[in-house]
Amino acid sequence: MNIISIIAPTRWNYHHFERQNKLVQDLIDHYYPHIIYMDIFKLTMLRSDSHADSLHYCHPGPLNTWSRILYNIINLIMNYHSYENNYVNT
Repeated sequence: MNIISIIAPTRWNYHHFERQNKLVQDLIDHYYPHIIYMDIFKLTMLRSDSHADSLHYCHPGPLNTWSRILYNIINLIMNYHSYENNYVNT
């Protein structure tokens, strides 16, 4: 039994989300390896302000966390490309 099945009711089929996310991630990794897949399901479900019985959130909340993660991913990519252009390709 995983943590999601413990904290999330079956009403919204949360118990299928982890498997479905893994299937999508595998497809993306196989067909679009240059795409970054950001799986935020477990992170969201483990938050103390998580709504296991609802599919909406209030602000501030998980949406802010998702935005911060995405912002940091974009920064990492930009910094990598800047480094690559300035040092690797010279």
